[in-house]
Amino acid sequence: MAMEKLLTIIIPSYNMEKFLPQCLDSLVNCQNASLLDVLVVNDGSKDGTLEIGRQYQSKYPEIVRVIDKENGNYGSCINRGVLEGCGKYVKVLDADDRFDASNLDEFLSKLQSVDVDLFLTDTIQVRPDDSCIKTISFGIPAKRVVKFAEYCKVDEMPMHGITYKLENVRKLGYKQTEGISYTDTEWAFFPVEAVETCFYLPKIVYRYLIGREGQTMAPEVYKKGRNQELTITKRMVDFWDALSPEKERRYFDQYLLHRLRRIYLQDMTRNNDASDKFLEEMDSYIKEHSARLYDLLGNSLYGKREKIPFIRDWRKKNKPSLRFRLCVMLHRLLGNQK
Repeated sequence: MAMEKLLTIIIPSYNMEKFLPQCLDSLVNCQNASLLDVLVVNDGSKDGTLEIGRQYQSKYPEIVRVIDKENGNYGSCINRGVLEGCGKYVKVLDADDRFDASNLDEFLSKLQSVDVDLFLTDTIQVRPDDSCIKTISFGIPAKRVVKFAEYCKVDEMPMHGITYKLENVRKLGYKQTEGISYTDTEWAFFPVEAVETCFYLPKIVYRYLIGREGQTMAPEVYKKGRNQELTITKRMVDFWDALSPEKERRYFDQYLLHRLRRIYLQDMTRNNDASDKFLEEMDSYIKEHSARLYDLLGNSLYGKREKIPFIRDWRKKNKPSLRFRLCVMLHRLLGNQK
């Protein structure tokens, strides 16, 4: 490409003809669109996704590129984008989401003015009617370069707010798991190994759609894909256990604990099976491969006042305890009264 690119945006796309135009329009119409290297990675779609991508490539040849590949699921699209991207930085944008056009130019301007390993921005979760569910921001000093060790809200960093330096991701030899869903959590975990410096811009850049039919986080879809979560968890636990003692571990500790706690909670509250083989296998794997992580999870508490060690209680009979189930019911009732 003739112009040096600032930001590669990887757009994994599978049967996204309904959403892709809106996604791409949020990028190509900004004032600094020439700084973008937009990769539409068509993952063997069976609808008009590829044709739409090529239409935008034809209209915006200096901005949009289409990569057409066989189906390999989400992670394979990220891996291909990391391999072929030409921006200084890299960000992932799901094809059913979009960027906030009103803040995109400021984001690019700030990104151009700093040199950091990780650039964070805010995310807004929206319903299909575009109404706001919530905004996700970060507890970190804003608008200045900081050491990542200063990051003070380390338990959750969704991939929607993340922009990495592409060179670092490549040097790590990063490969996202292919062939399964839910691997976006890997994007917020493994590449952080190369992060030392960070910059936070408290502006909404990513608009994350929640509630569309067939979305992987829908309860009925998630339950069918729980074993895919297990595959990712095993990889994360192995990585975590192999970290050298000298490595700054605080982020990895808190992120993994937060993620695993959420999985235990979701499974205990959503799953009605008498015997939960998914949780049993995951818990056994953690116990076998990291006694420290196993103990930390056992001390995890549920309820601000009740403080129930819900995972430790579950381990006694391989099912949620009565006091945990009663506490969940009470919280739901109180929530319905608001």
